[in-house]
Amino acid sequence: MIRNSTVLKILLPALIPIAQLALAALSAAQSVDQVAQREVERRQAAMPRGEEAIARGRRAMQQKNFTVAHEEFRTAVSLLPDAVTSGKLHDEALEGFCASGVKLAEQKIAEGKFMEAESILREVLDERYDPNCHPAAELLAQMQKPGHFNKTIRGAARADAKARSLQQNDGPEIHRES
Repeated sequence: MIRNSTVLKILLPALIPIAQLALAALSAAQSVDQVAQREVERRQAAMPRGEEAIARGRRAMQQKNFTVAHEEFRTAVSLLPDAVTSGKLHDEALEGFCASGVKLAEQKIAEGKFMEAESILREVLDERYDPNCHPAAELLAQMQKPGHFNKTIRGAARADAKARSLQQNDGPEIHRES
């Protein structure tokens, strides 16, 4: 009897922390599963809002309202995860963000707002959006070439004319200064 009680006295204190660790691990696994499930539900709930933002962005692009289109596509990108759950919707939102950003930047160039145009293009090319948006990269590279765009007061008068043509066409024609 003495041996059994001595063994129990030694083993029991060692078994209690082991049992507590086992229960803690089981509880942590359940909470991780719950967190993952809530995240899946959150992303699925955001998908219809992301799809609606894409549709509004497309309409704004057709109406040549590039500012609204750009904002709508930005919203769609933020709502739609880059994952299997959103399918190709996230990619579509990124493509729209790229295209609307380039059109908006071209419009800003035509208006003589070069810093705004550059800012828009840099945002499009940011890691969180689309660093592989080739039209944005090309336009930004053109903007950085010395003398490519006339950024003077005389250029601003031409920019007004280009802005008027933008409203009539798909976008401004960009010419090198002579």
